Amino acid sequence: MKKKSSFPRYQCLLLLKYCSVLYSVSDFIHPVITPAILFMCDILSCKFFITLQNIESRLIACNIIRDCITQSKRLVPEVLCFLNKVLHLAKKFTFSSKDSSTLQIKHIELFHYNDKLYCDNSRKLSIILTSLNLLQDFAAFYADLPSFQNLFSETLSVCSDLLTLSNEFCEIHSHVSVLIEKINQHSKPLNLTKLTFENMKPKPLKLFEPSYESKFNKQDSINKKLKILKNVAQKIRKEEKDMLREMRRDLQVVSAEKFKEQLESDVERKRKVKELYHDLATQEGEYKKLMKKNP
Repeated sequence: MKKKSSFPRYQCLLLLKYCSVLYSVSDFIHPVITPAILFMCDILSCKFFITLQNIESRLIACNIIRDCITQSKRLVPEVLCFLNKVLHLAKKFTFSSKDSSTLQIKHIELFHYNDKLYCDNSRKLSIILTSLNLLQDFAAFYADLPSFQNLFSETLSVCSDLLTLSNEFCEIHSHVSVLIEKINQHSKPLNLTKLTFENMKPKPLKLFEPSYESKFNKQDSINKKLKILKNVAQKIRKEEKDMLREMRRDLQVVSAEKFKEQLESDVERKRKVKELYHDLATQEGEYKKLMKKNP
């Protein structure tokens, strides 16, 4: 049965490397680089079988991410989380004491198919050294962030545990010391205030006044009914008075209009009577003139 190759394969890593070389990495958001970074972050956050080959391939992905954010300084917490996990695993690495003095740390060489290399001490040390170098670079990138101390607090605790392991290897010990010094140098105490809700006055409860009856009596219920009837009769009388007042007001308006029309008709009638008298007087005068001419 053919053994299935681990993911990511070298073709995928080469393609991602070409993206970081061919396209602009200075933009904070880029149509090609940003999805590539997200894809590599997904690779780093997924679970995988802990083998040296898988760790090395993911370290190459971290190296590509570092090249992509050198100028934009985009925050990629998945890289820091993965590198911290690698350093946690480094505490479990076992080295033969015979080779510790003559051991040479080599660069990472990916995709060896010889199973004997999975126990190579120099390969383990190269993984640790590469992780420390990457953490130093990312610490330099994120030095100005206010969350720097929170981002590298776990790294600081892991490095303090690695100091005992790195005593046998001078190069590893020096890199761990430099990383601890750099983290302590950029760590600044921050007085952060917790998010709180705005102080609001408590809403008062709705209070209802209870109605108490000292003793039930039929006479009391009759009196209540009589009071209600009196109130209704009083309202009816008031409405009748208002209605009569409105009717009187309307009658006054109507009578005033009729009187005005009558005055206007009287004036018109007097004018017509005067015109008739004037016409009759003129006719009478003309008649008298005719009678004088023809006796």
